[in-house]
Amino acid sequence: MLSRDSLTMSVAVPVTDSLAVSDTSEMNLDSLYNQIFSQKQDTAVVFDRGYDAGRFVNARRQRSVDITPFSAKPFLANTFVSARVTTNKIMTEDYGFGLLGGLSFGKWVHEDHAVRITASMGQWQDNFDGNPITGVDASASYIFNMSSYVGGYRTNRLAEVMIVGGLGYSYSMRTGSFGHAGSAHAGANLTLRLFKGVDFFIEPLVKIYTNGVAVSYAGNWRTWMTSVEASCGLSYNIRQSKSPYSRKLVPMSEGWFISLQGGPHFQNSALVYNVLGLENSLGVHVGLGVGKYYNDFFAMRYSGAYSRGPWVIYEGEDFPCNYFSLRAEAMVDFVGLIRTAMRKEGRALFSAAVLLGPEFGYMYKVDEKFELADHEPVVQSAYFGLTGGVQAKFRVTRRLSLFLEPRFSIMAYDAPLHDLTTQNDFRNYYDGIFNGNLGIEFTL
Repeated sequence: MLSRDSLTMSVAVPVTDSLAVSDTSEMNLDSLYNQIFSQKQDTAVVFDRGYDAGRFVNARRQRSVDITPFSAKPFLANTFVSARVTTNKIMTEDYGFGLLGGLSFGKWVHEDHAVRITASMGQWQDNFDGNPITGVDASASYIFNMSSYVGGYRTNRLAEVMIVGGLGYSYSMRTGSFGHAGSAHAGANLTLRLFKGVDFFIEPLVKIYTNGVAVSYAGNWRTWMTSVEASCGLSYNIRQSKSPYSRKLVPMSEGWFISLQGGPHFQNSALVYNVLGLENSLGVHVGLGVGKYYNDFFAMRYSGAYSRGPWVIYEGEDFPCNYFSLRAEAMVDFVGLIRTAMRKEGRALFSAAVLLGPEFGYMYKVDEKFELADHEPVVQSAYFGLTGGVQAKFRVTRRLSLFLEPRFSIMAYDAPLHDLTTQNDFRNYYDGIFNGNLGIEFTL
């Protein structure tokens, strides 16, 4: 028990610095003693010292309970394979956009940690002469699952966010030359669980290469080069952990649906506005999609589309551009999200959704003036871009809905450059296209 004598002795120790207590401090102890013992004898006395960094650092981390028991044995348990499509861009105008395909094999060695090896192959362009460069890439990556680390491990989580980093080796070749390069990469992996064991992912990465990755006609004098990559694909967990407490993947309100849409199309570019004129550039866009509702406010839609419209005028003649595209879009219905937050079940009569996702396709532009520059009279290229839009939908019946969907797409490509002030024969471009669609949606 604290006594007045012990309190007096504890503060009467001589101190040699400027905060030393004088002999008259004994008078101040009376008021301190009375203040402490004016309360009940068993009351804890806590002196607030403000923010305690040591207490924060040494505190035990609070982690959500794992719903699904994890096992890394036998070897095939929680191993996964994936297929991906990747677009890359070496961050200089001397090289064009590249498109690669790849396969991966990996294993989750812990609820939060995985290792993965990836092999990819594809091409990009040397803008000095337009010749392709073929690249083969092999890499080893470490994956850290932030969602599992913070929220606990469970296999029925709809979406997960992961951090990716690792090292790799690249071999590049073009006619008459080749190159070797080491690489380091870092980025993120955004995963959406589609079905049991099947995930759709988007993976943006930044890569740093040593000299040799970009074999150029003009020679490569750089010590290192930076590349930006964006991949999307499907991943399958061969023997994923199971849990008796999470048999359903995600709650599903209405399940699968199909949609048909169509409407006007035009290329959103300064060339159209200033040369051709918007009124002369209108074309047509049609699309067919299939998707799945995972709850009352989130769905994924996969669709194929075709767009065609004039994009340039030469000697009084309009020339068309054709786009053949495949899309994977996440759909977030904000009306459904608000209703879910208010604990209202079922879907509303009206909905307002935002759509966003990757687009993979093929572009075919006709332009006869290229013949004057000893180039082909067309620009044709595979591309990997970004697509999205907004959707306002009205439910006519339980299964049938009508919607209005203005949307956009952005894609990158390379084309001949008619400019005598540069040494390059080709240049990197971006196309932006706009579609104003009407459509119907039928829930299966």
